[in-house]
Amino acid sequence: MKSQWIRFLFCGGGVLLAPSLLPAQTDGLPLPTSIHNLYAPRSGWGMHGRHHHGHVIHQGISSETVVLSEDGMADDITPIPENENHAPAPVSEPEYYGSMGEELGLGDADCGMSCEACGTVCGKKCGHRWFASFAGMNLTRDDIDTRFLGDELNNAANHVLPVPDTDPNGGGEVHLGRWFGARSRVEASYWIVGSLTDSTEAFGALLPAGALQTNLDVATAPVALGANVLGDFFVNSAAQTLRRENDFQNLEINFIRGGVRPASGSFTASWMGGIRFFQFDENLLYGSVANGFAFGANGGANEAYIQSDVENNLVGFQFGGRGELFVGKKWSIYAAPKIGLYGNHINQQASVFRGDGVNGLLVNSQVDEFAVLGEIEAGINYEISPRWRVFGGYRVIAASGIALADDQIPLVVSDTAQWADVNSNGDLIIHGGFGGLEYRF
Repeated sequence: MKSQWIRFLFCGGGVLLAPSLLPAQTDGLPLPTSIHNLYAPRSGWGMHGRHHHGHVIHQGISSETVVLSEDGMADDITPIPENENHAPAPVSEPEYYGSMGEELGLGDADCGMSCEACGTVCGKKCGHRWFASFAGMNLTRDDIDTRFLGDELNNAANHVLPVPDTDPNGGGEVHLGRWFGARSRVEASYWIVGSLTDSTEAFGALLPAGALQTNLDVATAPVALGANVLGDFFVNSAAQTLRRENDFQNLEINFIRGGVRPASGSFTASWMGGIRFFQFDENLLYGSVANGFAFGANGGANEAYIQSDVENNLVGFQFGGRGELFVGKKWSIYAAPKIGLYGNHINQQASVFRGDGVNGLLVNSQVDEFAVLGEIEAGINYEISPRWRVFGGYRVIAASGIALADDQIPLVVSDTAQWADVNSNGDLIIHGGFGGLEYRF
């Protein structure tokens, strides 16, 4: 009788202790040596336990089960394979979709290109499909060929008024895109910078002759400005000024294929194609004040201006690629060249006017030309988290088939036919750095 009670206590204690001991095994902690050799039921028992003589011995354990018979011995038992240290298998850390940082698990080759077709069977997390970024940027224009418009009076060899280069200026850049599947994405980007400007001045009082003159022909068929002609302001002048202003903006939409970080190796490449709009507006203002006066005096009636304003609107198709080298799990460096063929719609306006608003000449013209624009960008990325990335780099943009403001000014200022014939064989090089933050959602 006593032995039956002892047997009952041992069986009941085993049932009570099993649930408290087994979670420790599923958490990766070692079990006491007395239950290291656990067994699983044969087929037909499943993972839902077995009723033995009206008692549920165990239920809900996915990996190991022990069933006791009436005499306290294990019954109908089959050993389960287990690793040597009785610990769960290590979990692989996720990789990332290239610079986009989308999580990519093991077995991706079996999933195909579609996140929808993958689910969790392949161990792949589709991640955040949308991404957006904002960057600050700084842009400058490469130095132009030197051209002088002003000379010392009666001494044309002494050039004193060069067309100025522009100073750099800052701007902003935004990107918005979406992944389609695991290898393709569409991305739109827009950037704009503040006006790049510079000016130069020359004063006759600082020269031996005590005055200035222009090297343009203002005497042939002189432009009339009220009771004056243009030569009254640009020959024997007290001072001259020259101001250049450049404005840029850029919009593009690209389809990108590839660029996913490989499961093995550290380099990935992608190609892209898309449409692009690039606008470059340049204004050149050349002013001169008659001898004995200063700029701004008498309401501007003693000063005159020659102005050339051109607007280049490039619209076309571009293609290119990107190579990215991953350094560890967080850092990567990349280079991305692209080139495009464009139609350049050019608007030009030429004007000659007095400082008080009296107009002497106005010419408007338009022309469509062919242009080529290329760009190369190099930079570095750092993955802060699966959602956040910081980046920075430098880009260079070069274009040909561009109309430049100073190339439109004819030797004879009154030659309206020459003003109307737009010169579009100029070149443009701009470059600068950028840095920003990307968010994925």
